[in-house]
Amino acid sequence: MFNLSLPQALIGRILPASLERLFNSSDDNNTSFSTIPPELLDRITDHLHNDRLTLLALGRTSKQTLIRSRLHLFATLEFNDSDKKFDAFLALLEAPWTSFTYAVESLHLKERFHPRLTYKYRPTRNIPRITANLPNLKTLRLTSIWWPCIPPHIRDFFFQLDITEFHLDSVEFTTYQQNDFVEFFVRLRPSTKTITLYNLQFDDDEIPDLSHNSSTFRRQIHLKSLDACSLLLLKDVWDPLGTNHLDVTVESFQLRLDPVSWRNREAYTPFISRFLRQVGPSLHHLFIKLSDPYLDFHALPYYDSVDLSRCVNVRIIHIGTITLDRISRSGEEMSPMLSTMWTLLSNLASNSPSLEEIVLIVRPSGQNLEKRAAELESFSWLDLVGRVQDMFQNLKTVAVGVGYYVVDGEKPGPYVEALRRAPGIRQREEKGIVVLQMIPWQEYGSPDPTWKERTRSL
Repeated sequence: MFNLSLPQALIGRILPASLERLFNSSDDNNTSFSTIPPELLDRITDHLHNDRLTLLALGRTSKQTLIRSRLHLFATLEFNDSDKKFDAFLALLEAPWTSFTYAVESLHLKERFHPRLTYKYRPTRNIPRITANLPNLKTLRLTSIWWPCIPPHIRDFFFQLDITEFHLDSVEFTTYQQNDFVEFFVRLRPSTKTITLYNLQFDDDEIPDLSHNSSTFRRQIHLKSLDACSLLLLKDVWDPLGTNHLDVTVESFQLRLDPVSWRNREAYTPFISRFLRQVGPSLHHLFIKLSDPYLDFHALPYYDSVDLSRCVNVRIIHIGTITLDRISRSGEEMSPMLSTMWTLLSNLASNSPSLEEIVLIVRPSGQNLEKRAAELESFSWLDLVGRVQDMFQNLKTVAVGVGYYVVDGEKPGPYVEALRRAPGIRQREEKGIVVLQMIPWQEYGSPDPTWKERTRSL
């Protein structure tokens, strides 16, 4: 086993005494590398994968550490502040001497290509050369993008990439022709094995009819993540009631009915149930979003009617956000949100023997920090945890997630301490039965937030 203390002991020997000396390196500065096996030097660089400053320094110290440090520095590139910078990146990709881009594995474009943005992209690009300079790119993510505003040559760039994952998050198709959405499926490359469709923007009173293009959507498709609102765009081509050849699997599904207008919930909820019956066995992760984070009480009865009976392989379920106001501390009275939660869990209990983790996302409603902390401390958590454990015999963890607002300077620390003061919670946390999570609201709506992948024990 590799000793993690060894890199730390050797870094001082390898790196020059100061950055100034490093950046003006001479042959003398590199002599210490000759005594270290290349494999060990790679291990040292890998150990520093989260230390950006040191990786930059290593990249200027020797050719070997330059190559290795680039694998960590440029593995994921995100452009979220300037169309000009992304255009400059395309120019770098077009240059024949570009060498660092071999390290890029994931490319994320966020809040680009909007009508309000006046930047003009350079109209001509050598797309084959650009794609050739990204030989190891596997994932493309587009977030908060207006699809019709993407310049044609950049769309060509997207669809000529030999990627395996294509993610659409909050991509706008609203007031444009349905061909924009059809184009995405028509031009997907065979190498693209997994897609994400999350929070696709549209007017739910004018969902386009895609039935004339049904053959386009009858391919084998695996979705890493899908939400109910995006699914509605595909109601005419992915309804099991109208097709016998639906070859779609979904890894993670987010059930969210708040954004759907009240008059369409009654029409669309049966379709969502039929779809979940079809893809249910492929689901490993179910996210039931009761509020966003604010509640529309009129939506709750429709959650109760969703058929989850075929979700037999679900391993993790998130339910939230559950507000704690008006919930009796004795459990004699129950808020509509909590009642909906128990109904949903009851529907899963007899059908999901593989369920290992339940994450309950809550939000205290007090007007100040002191009252919110008091709500968390006084809630009957032990009764809730015990009831959930009785329902799911193979359950390993019950996670309690509390949402907070980073932009308002809200600190999660007092909420953690309040939960730990609740009777029995600290003891169960020490045993690993209960896990506490603090969830920033800006990540709550993402299809792939960091807190969903890593359980942060506090």
